[in-house]
Amino acid sequence: VMGLAWSIYLPLALNYLLFSFGACLFFVVVCM
Repeated sequence: VMGLAWSIYLPLALNYLLFSFGACLFFVVVCM
């Protein structure tokens, strides 16, 4: 059960982190 939860949660968490980082980078580039 734990493995299944991780296999679903981990990719979502990674996608969220990448998206947040990309958004921050985008705003930094635009604001400069």
